[in-house]
Amino acid sequence: MRRNISRAGLTLSAALLCACGGSDDPGPPDAMPVEPDAMPIPDAMPIPDAATMPETLRETGLYAGPEGEELAPGVRAYVPSYELWADGASKERWVYLPPGSKIDTSDMDAWEYPVGTRLWKEFSRDGTRLETRLLYKVRAGSGPSSWFVGTFAWDEEQTDARLVRNGVTDALGTDHDIPLFLECQQCHSTVSDVVLGFSAVLLDHDSEGVDLGDLIAEGALTAPPAGSGPVYFPLPGDDATQQALGYMHANCGGCHNPESPVFTSGDALQNLRLDTAALGSVDTVPAFASTRCQEMQKPVVGADAILVPGSPETSAITVRMGKRDGDEQMPQIATDQIDATGLAAVEAWIRSLPAETCP
Repeated sequence: MRRNISRAGLTLSAALLCACGGSDDPGPPDAMPVEPDAMPIPDAMPIPDAATMPETLRETGLYAGPEGEELAPGVRAYVPSYELWADGASKERWVYLPPGSKIDTSDMDAWEYPVGTRLWKEFSRDGTRLETRLLYKVRAGSGPSSWFVGTFAWDEEQTDARLVRNGVTDALGTDHDIPLFLECQQCHSTVSDVVLGFSAVLLDHDSEGVDLGDLIAEGALTAPPAGSGPVYFPLPGDDATQQALGYMHANCGGCHNPESPVFTSGDALQNLRLDTAALGSVDTVPAFASTRCQEMQKPVVGADAILVPGSPETSAITVRMGKRDGDEQMPQIATDQIDATGLAAVEAWIRSLPAETCP
C-alpha cells in the first residue's frame, strides 16, 4: 500500500506531535503533562503522572491483567451505527469513561470528553490482529493538545502490541498499513475534541455495546437529549437515504465539516457531517443543501457538479469515491481500496433524487 499525506495534514501536525513526541526523537513519544487538579479522576484507572506514555498495549489499561484478554473493569465495547471504511479490515472498539465523570454535551454535535477518557480501535484481517489505536485524554480542555494519540502494532505471536511512531507498511505480511502519527492527526484534528466515532449520531442506535441510550440512563451526559428513545436523532428519508447520509457522515464528515481546516480549501466547502439540529428533512441536511448543484472549484473528470440530483455518474462525490489513484480519489488518505458497498449506497441515494440539470 502507499501513503498519501496531504498538505493540510502537514500544516496541522504540531498539536498532536506535542502529544506524540517530536519528529526528531527516535524514542517513545513524550507524554502530555497531566493537570491533576483540572478534574478529579477516580482511582479505578488513574492517569499516569510519569513523563513516558505506555509503550505496550497492555500498559494502556485495556486488559485486566498482564496476561489474557479479559477487559479491564469499566472498559466496554461500542459499535457505531455507521462505520469508517478501512479497506475491508475488521474492527473492534472499546471505551473507558472514568467513574462518575460526564461528557460535556452542551453542544450535542461537539462532545467534550472528561479527562481520563480512553478509546481503543483494533484492526484485524482474517482473524489476525494488526494494530490497536488509542485515544487517551490526558488534560482538561478540548482539541489535540489535550490528547495522547498512539497506535500499537501487534506481534506475530498475537500476545501484545508495541507503540509505533512512524507507521508500519504491510503489517504482518498483509496489505494493511499502520498509519504515521501525521496521518492520525489529519482526521482527528478536524473536530473539536479529537474523537470521531463515539458521538451522538453514531451511538444513536440499539447496540450490544454501550450506546446513546446507555449513556443517558447512566447520567453520563451533562445535557442529555429530550425524548424517550430508543432513537433520539432519527435521520430523514427512507432507509436508502439514511444509509447514504450515515455513510457520508462517518466517512466524509470528519474532514468535510465547518470545524475542519479542510473545509476552507478546494472542493471541501461541502458539509457532509450530520447536524442533530438539522435532521427535519433531506432538504435541510447539510450533506444535500451544501452540495446540490454546487460548482466544483477544481474540475473532476466526468463530473458536472459536486452533487447532481438523479445522476451519480456526473456527481463529483461519487465519481471521486470510485477512484483510488491520484489527487481525485476520496478519501485522499488511509485507503487504497474502493468501498463498493458504501459507493453503491451513495449512488443509490443520488439516483433516487428528482433529476435536475445543474447550471
